[in-house]
Amino acid sequence: MIAFNNVSLAFEKTSVIKNLSLKLEGGRTHVLLGLSGCGKSTLLKLILGIHKPDQGVVQVNNFEVNSKSQRKIAEKIGYVIQDGGLFPHLTARENIELVPKLRKENLKKIKARTHELMELVNIQKNVLDRYPSEMSGGQKQRISLARALFSNPDLLLLDEPLGALDPIVRAHLQAELKDIFNKLNKTVILVTHDIGEAAFFGHTIHMMSQGEILQSSSFEELSENPTSEFITEFIAASQSTNLPSISNKLRDTK
Repeated sequence: MIAFNNVSLAFEKTSVIKNLSLKLEGGRTHVLLGLSGCGKSTLLKLILGIHKPDQGVVQVNNFEVNSKSQRKIAEKIGYVIQDGGLFPHLTARENIELVPKLRKENLKKIKARTHELMELVNIQKNVLDRYPSEMSGGQKQRISLARALFSNPDLLLLDEPLGALDPIVRAHLQAELKDIFNKLNKTVILVTHDIGEAAFFGHTIHMMSQGEILQSSSFEELSENPTSEFITEFIAASQSTNLPSISNKLRDTK
């Protein structure tokens, strides 16, 4: 369970999160949906303890995220960003195994876990010796996901993980990611501005605007019973520019 209790945050004098209260149930995929700059990624960074709230409390599994608990909580979280965030001077294998090797874990177990993850994220063995500059966008994201999953985290945070990919690659990875989420049965929080992607992945979609949650519901409820004019306009604009994609995503969720 992730909980935001009356959380507010401002950068300099600009309010980013406004007295936000939200509970995210475990074992489900939650999507934070909204325009760029609405506070979606900031919520992930509050969970990780990268940002500290000016007011209120963030909790992960009933533990408050603060300077004392941050490291212990972060160890149980996998985090994937848009471009993968791989270290350019390390190979794919070195990126995946960096943290467990720094922790001086058993090398045989590290190798076995890497092999297991390669099968899970559908990466060929020869990719392990490549540097990020030698990988495709899809390969980078698969390696980033494998790194995030290495320690079998309770919680997986994904910040626009597929936003920079070509449409065909993106569609394939969306299907693979959803299959992985179903297999692992983890709590997932995914940030996107793509309503088709939100409909495809989300058990619950949390519609955000200007640092506030406007509505938390299924996609069907969001589209059929929007609680604000902004949501109605957002859905209409998204459907008018990307209708085939949204239709396909909705069909695949059934």
